Amino acid sequence: MAIDRIAQNLATFCLSVVGAPYWFACFGNVASESLYNQKRSESQNKKYYDSWPKSTFTDDYGKRVTDCAGLLKWFLWSDNMTNKNPSYKASEDFGATTFYNKCTSKGKISTLPANKIGLCVFNGNDTTKTHMGVIVDNAGTVVEAKGHAYGTVKSKASSWDYWGKCHLIKYDAAPPVKDSYTVVTQYNPLTVRKQPTSKSEKIDELAIGYSFVSTDIVEGENINGCKVWVGTSGGYVSGYYLSPTPVLPDPPAPDPPEPTPTPTPTPTDNSYKVTGIHTFLSVRNTPEVKNDDSNKVGELYNGAIVTVMELKGDWAKISGECWCSLKYLTKL
Repeated sequence: MAIDRIAQNLATFCLSVVGAPYWFACFGNVASESLYNQKRSESQNKKYYDSWPKSTFTDDYGKRVTDCAGLLKWFLWSDNMTNKNPSYKASEDFGATTFYNKCTSKGKISTLPANKIGLCVFNGNDTTKTHMGVIVDNAGTVVEAKGHAYGTVKSKASSWDYWGKCHLIKYDAAPPVKDSYTVVTQYNPLTVRKQPTSKSEKIDELAIGYSFVSTDIVEGENINGCKVWVGTSGGYVSGYYLSPTPVLPDPPAPDPPEPTPTPTPTPTDNSYKVTGIHTFLSVRNTPEVKNDDSNKVGELYNGAIVTVMELKGDWAKISGECWCSLKYLTKL
């Protein structure tokens, strides 16, 4: 399964290979005696390989190695974010100058946009670019395969001359759409299954930070309370390990519960019951009857039980500033 060529994935990939040794004209190849001999035999590479003691190469055997432009090609040509196993593509085999010339947007480093993730940076002059790297965050951190004595390291964008948007990478400053997900599992990597169940055949792996656009969303095995499985190329991953966590359409609303009867208050020494009224007993905010009922704030009905807090003539204060006629209250 090929990696989705989006800016965030490029940044995540580059961060994951910090520390990889630098070998000129490589792009994630596994270092070995045969690779050393092959590269050294090519006329355009011989000067570099003869400039360093062979022991500085043999120490790297068994590791994946790259040069500066090879870092970008390593991402572009890898099968996935975990194995990082590249397959050479002649149609995309460019050096720093050509990568810059093909950028869809570019400029001097002083014009670097605010949204920097996945942008390429270059050193050189107006016509020739001699070195390149990739910005991995909006703070301007760059990952670069710096040279044989350094390997793949981090630097700052401010130390570079130019920036550019690689023509092979998708850049989008808009927020992720609802069907775009990023792997946030605490485990590394996240297994891709052929079917939406943990018992299904494993067909791939996704690394933490890998982003992709789903092919479909289905209901499958319940994983930690999440039944959602998200389709990615050729398989499914549990939505429990993705952000934003997708959700299935809401199920039909359940029937409303039966109303709970209002409990009858337990009588106290100040408990009274409303009795002897034909319609309702008015509750007022002052102990008096106004012709326009402007002080009426509520009503009580026969059988209601209230607690009397204060008596004032023919009026009973039942809460706050609420009063009702004592004539229609019977002490319990």
